[in-house]
Amino acid sequence: MRVLRALLNDNSKDIRASTFRALRHLVVDEQAVQELYSQNIDLFIVRSLVRDTRLDTEREQALKLTRALLCIEGPIALFFFPSFLRERERERGEYSLLSIGGADLAPRGIVTTLVAISETPDDKMASVCLETLCELAFYNIELLSMCRGVRTV
Repeated sequence: MRVLRALLNDNSKDIRASTFRALRHLVVDEQAVQELYSQNIDLFIVRSLVRDTRLDTEREQALKLTRALLCIEGPIALFFFPSFLRERERERGEYSLLSIGGADLAPRGIVTTLVAISETPDDKMASVCLETLCELAFYNIELLSMCRGVRTV
């Protein structure tokens, strides 16, 4: 992934767009999402999203990668709810399951950028960014409210 990160600094918009597309196809689980964020890919995503509107291909691929990162379902986390369990289940130590996903790992910078683009009326990507924010509201409303995106949605 480090090689792909280096390609995001290339001068050609087509290479940057292809790199975002390749990264989108590499993201299959929460571990890959964490690896991307540890490589600071979110900074490149934000940089591509705020570029000139003439670079539609690159912006589109960056937004597709963002949507893929937000929709990844993570591993199942185990939580113990003793009040909902019968006595026999408590003795055995049975647990309830709750899934954690990529929306819980999303950096505030990406969400703030999506909010800014969706508030720009003359941007072609505004409606898609607004749709992405609506989806994020289902996954992580706290993050959306911290980035002042609730008023946009």
